[in-house]
Amino acid sequence: MPTYRKLNKITGHILFVIIFILFSTSNSKAIDKFEKADKISDYFSGILLLNKNKYSESFNFLKKLDGLEKSHFAYSSKYLYSLVNSGNITQAFYFVKKLENEKQ
Repeated sequence: MPTYRKLNKITGHILFVIIFILFSTSNSKAIDKFEKADKISDYFSGILLLNKNKYSESFNFLKKLDGLEKSHFAYSSKYLYSLVNSGNITQAFYFVKKLENEKQ
């Protein structure tokens, strides 16, 4: 029984450290600007649809988050990926130019 308690204690400490690291990374802080529930919902809906290869639907959610690219690099790449795969090449070109002008 003492071994079981020791194992539980170690597991608890490891989980605490992992959760602490996940919530203290810059990616979680980057969404502070968009802390309203609908914005967070749009972000995760867009990412989930992107992973399911539903690019047009993903684009519709991600385009609502204009300005997030300044503080969240992953958003820029996901948004650009959804633009290109949904056939919005012209918009993708302008988005890349916007990122270049902002030196991102």
